[in-house]
Amino acid sequence: MEAFKASWRNVSPWLVISAALMLGACAGVHAPGDVPLAAINLFSRSKPAPDYVTMAQLAKVQPGMTRLRVRSLLGEPLLANPAQSDHYGYVVRMDDGTAAQARFASYDLTFQRDRVTQITPLIP
Repeated sequence: MEAFKASWRNVSPWLVISAALMLGACAGVHAPGDVPLAAINLFSRSKPAPDYVTMAQLAKVQPGMTRLRVRSLLGEPLLANPAQSDHYGYVVRMDDGTAAQARFASYDLTFQRDRVTQITPLIP
């Protein structure tokens, strides 16, 4: 233990302070559009994916919104095609949830440069 204490006596306090400042400065640096690590919860998705979204939820999505914002509103896309990563698909419940027979429709959200450009109903 004495050897450890003696080795720290030889370290300049300025070296410790400058190392701490450099590491602290790097913590706030990230590329534009990246999500800071503090905003990521590693134990859950942004929003659990239900079997469908409601028409009221879909109505909140507007052209120009980012993918991240869409996922925070609607959850993970329910219909996804890795070959077409610029499209998200969602199943939408068309009634208010009180009808005895539920009606559903599929909607396609098209993205260009990471922003919603079009919301299209898919006809079965």
